[in-house]
Amino acid sequence: WVDTSLVHDNIWLVLVFHGVDGIGWEPRTGAELEEYFSYMKERESDLWIATFADVSKYIRERKNTKVSSSVQDDQIVVKVSPELAPEVYDVPITLKTYVPEAWNNAVLYQQNREEGQQQLEIQEDGQSTYVLYDVLAEEGEWILAEQKEN
Repeated sequence: WVDTSLVHDNIWLVLVFHGVDGIGWEPRTGAELEEYFSYMKERESDLWIATFADVSKYIRERKNTKVSSSVQDDQIVVKVSPELAPEVYDVPITLKTYVPEAWNNAVLYQQNREEGQQQLEIQEDGQSTYVLYDVLAEEGEWILAEQKEN
C-alpha cells in the first residue's frame, strides 16, 4: 500500500490496526508492525506521515485560506488570509508559486522579517518554474525573492 501511495498523486493511505501481539481482533505482531513502519520511515522524504487529525486540519485550512500573490519590483508578495482560527488550525499548508524562469534560486521570508529566510529549491513542471513551501495559515504576507549572490 505504501508503494501504491508513492506512485499516485494525492492518494491517502489510512492505517488502522485493531490489535497487536495477540491482543485485539486479527492482531499483528510487533515485529510485523516494526518492519512495516521501518519501510515507511525509509521513504519518509516522499511521504507525508501525519495523524488523521492533522490531515483533517490541513484539508480544512487549504479550503478556507485565501492566497493571492503579486509582483512588486523584483519580488513576489504572497498574501495569506485564513478564515479559520489559526490557534486551532495550526498545520502548515503547502503553497506552489510560479517564479521567473531567470531565477536561479529563491528565498522565502515573512514581510519585515528577513532574518528567518528559508532557501527554496526551484523546480519545473510543464508550464514554468516554481517553488513549493510551507507556511502557517495565519494572516500575513510572505516575500519570495531571488537570492542575491554575495
